[in-house]
Amino acid sequence: EIARIEAQKLGLPENLCKDYLQYHIHYDLAKSEIAGLELFYKLAVKNGLVESERALSFET
Repeated sequence: EIARIEAQKLGLPENLCKDYLQYHIHYDLAKSEIAGLELFYKLAVKNGLVESERALSFET
């Protein structure tokens, strides 16, 4: 569905958008990437962008 919607918005073939989402974006996060997300969240708390700090959780 995402590929279809974005293909219409961008004027691209749906199969090109679907291929990009399936084969060119990596959804696995390494330890360093998770550490970066945690730092980003801590800085968001520090700068008042979110109310409180909490542990990140991921759906599998």
